[in-house]
Amino acid sequence: MPVPLLIAIDAEHERRVVELLAARPGEVLVGRRPADEVELLSAAAAGHGSIALITPYFPGMTRDVVMQLHAHGVRVLCLGAAAGARALGADAVVPVDAAADDLLAALHDLPPDPVLPPMPASRPRPQGPGRILAVSGTAGAPGRTSVAIGVAEELALSGHRTILIDADLAAPSVAPVLGLLDEASALAALCRLAGRERLTPGDVAGHLAFLDSGVGVVSGLARPERWPDIGPAAIGEVLAVAACEAAFVVVDTAHRRPGPAETVGPSREAVTDAVLEAADETLYVAGGEVLGMQRLILALAADESPRADRLVVTRVRASAAGRDPERSIVHALERYAGGTGALRLVPDDRQAYDAALLAGQTLAECRPRSPARLALASLAAEIGGQDGIPGQRPGRRARQGRGRRMQLSP
Repeated sequence: MPVPLLIAIDAEHERRVVELLAARPGEVLVGRRPADEVELLSAAAAGHGSIALITPYFPGMTRDVVMQLHAHGVRVLCLGAAAGARALGADAVVPVDAAADDLLAALHDLPPDPVLPPMPASRPRPQGPGRILAVSGTAGAPGRTSVAIGVAEELALSGHRTILIDADLAAPSVAPVLGLLDEASALAALCRLAGRERLTPGDVAGHLAFLDSGVGVVSGLARPERWPDIGPAAIGEVLAVAACEAAFVVVDTAHRRPGPAETVGPSREAVTDAVLEAADETLYVAGGEVLGMQRLILALAADESPRADRLVVTRVRASAAGRDPERSIVHALERYAGGTGALRLVPDDRQAYDAALLAGQTLAECRPRSPARLALASLAAEIGGQDGIPGQRPGRRARQGRGRRMQLSP
């Protein structure tokens, strides 16, 4: 019986390979010829092929796609160089100009089952000394980005080499908040490199935009609809390599919606799960209003806040939580969530945040004595092992404000 194939080959080689296979109809059957990775994964999920014949430069082809093919029970034969096949995690490789007999022999010599995980020995994830801090939180806009920026800024001002990564695929906000021009996404570029070849700390350093405090920023997606460009395996490697480049890697993530991640094609939830899995510590953010506290309590009760090592409640104010807002929040968590754990309360300072956003600055640059800034500085001091004294206020050069262009490291 002919072996059904999925042909995921770039246009330069597709015609020649299909003609070679068509000349041997009794041995193979071309099941589908998808146009991109989404069609390829849909065909694999529908069972239209047991082997995928791929090339590294097929549209959307990354290691994440190969992993999902394996999850559907599809074996993967890569046409191209051995290094490219190893980077993608293919089961086997054959030269792109192989004759029909060599190609068919490689197809028949594939292992009966996909290799899972694809390449545990030949592509180890680097183990850097840096710590990865994921900033997650409840639904809505509780202030995840503000906390991520504030903590990263304070860690850098305390002398720690710090990288801030915008991995929020639903509403990336770090670059706009900081007044950085984000014509291109550094995160997408790094994920493409991680999906096709070995990512190095130099690659990460080359895609950083530096703030005057020393924070290196990896900008998020300029267009949220491009979220399929980011995959869980790729972002996991980006974080691991970034941890080789910095003492702290602070990652702004989206709210993790409950329920399983999608199984066909890329998934926002799978990327968020990969970030949380890679994190050494997770800051879980909620708003200090009644609705924000309700969301936090429900999330804790439903265990939707995986590894919430520290709870951060923002916008704490009497007008939203009562005459003694700190006590009210602590009481609510103790009564309805079984305790507060490691809790940090950040006072509301709307005027300071508005001024910083308007100027494209951080709180440390714009309003260094803001109560919100002092609370975040204290939190960063706990994380960084400092004495809790906020870093010094940046000088006049740091007050460039909105519109400063991204500076790439040398």
